[in-house]
Amino acid sequence: MKNISIFELKQMLAEAQLQEEINSQLIGAAERANIIDEINSDFTDILNQILERQHEIFSYISAYDKNDHGLEAEEPDHISQQKYGSDYLFSSSDYKDLESLGPIQTMLEWQRDLSNALGVDGNSPNTIPHIIQCLISEAAEVNNHFLNSTKPWKPIEVMYENVDEEMIDVLHFVLTYFNLRKFSDFDIMRAYKKKNDKNFQRLNDVNI
Repeated sequence: MKNISIFELKQMLAEAQLQEEINSQLIGAAERANIIDEINSDFTDILNQILERQHEIFSYISAYDKNDHGLEAEEPDHISQQKYGSDYLFSSSDYKDLESLGPIQTMLEWQRDLSNALGVDGNSPNTIPHIIQCLISEAAEVNNHFLNSTKPWKPIEVMYENVDEEMIDVLHFVLTYFNLRKFSDFDIMRAYKKKNDKNFQRLNDVNI
């Protein structure tokens, strides 16, 4: 058996400890990556659940309102089926934001960047009322796509791509409002869930 000096023994122990630390860091990084993936997956599931529940309310109400104005309800295509594709305008940094923050918080951050570039004053008491007025104006532009005041007898042909764009303008001001109110993505979901439950309770009360 080979004799090992104290120096060699200390060197071997140091190398073993170093390798153990490296392995620990690698395992820790892998675990953190798995946790982030699980959080993003859960967040996406929650967002989809919100959209699905809102669609349920829309379907319930439209059952009573359908054809009141001579219009057939038309469902917009799912985002994955849009002509732009899932990669439209997304940069590598955008994907990093989506992976680390989730979709709602990412949009809040994007809108905050735009507001800062436009010089939106979050400290002025007039800013939120102004944002609400802008939101109402954009919503009115959405409504204009469903009006035909000059030829009321003519069937309305709605270009939903244009409606989509107007609705995104509305969303800009909704996001700006929540940024000014310092809402996080979970604050929005919490407030939405509370109101969503109340709406379903109202529907249940009507059916009793």
